[in-house]
Amino acid sequence: MKWIICLILLMFLLPNCNKDSSSTTVPDGYSRGQITGMDARLCPSPCCGGWFIKINDNTYYFGLLPSNSSLDLSNPSYPVNVILKWEADTTLCTNNGIKVLDIRKE
Repeated sequence: MKWIICLILLMFLLPNCNKDSSSTTVPDGYSRGQITGMDARLCPSPCCGGWFIKINDNTYYFGLLPSNSSLDLSNPSYPVNVILKWEADTTLCTNNGIKVLDIRKE
């Protein structure tokens, strides 16, 4: 009988062992995002190429990684979970373009 009570207590007291990506602390001014894929459209302007990223249930487009980024998107397995600092980019041909200021894999 004692071992049953101990077993029940252990079930409630043991922490959840699954890794939860939302447990990672996001620094102030940064967002959690998910790069969902590459923009594979072919056209002769800066309006094509780059990547799509989902941030807070909104999908954005970015064309370049920051020069100091160590993130390698040459052959990724999508989606790629990232933490990034970004701002709206009105110079792109799309209204959902962003400029990535800093990015790292989560």
